[in-house]
Amino acid sequence: SFSTSSKSSNDQFSPRMKHVVNLGSVSNQWVAGVDVFRGERSTGSSTDYQNSTALYFRDELRSERALLAMGLRKERYDQHSGAD
Repeated sequence: SFSTSSKSSNDQFSPRMKHVVNLGSVSNQWVAGVDVFRGERSTGSSTDYQNSTALYFRDELRSERALLAMGLRKERYDQHSGAD
């Protein structure tokens, strides 16, 4: 009989800020935020880690006839795998 076990733990934090401005018939809305992730997975022989941080930005211009949306997300992450 073969058995294996593992344990994992993940934490994520993703706050956002939103701002809306109405300029006549055009509305401008932007959202900015940060994503932070920390993860760990352990088995009997090794522990793996992943950490990441990202910046997020989105802007929308909306009128009665059209919607223009643009966004950007920049992420950096670090992974490590190794024996206990």
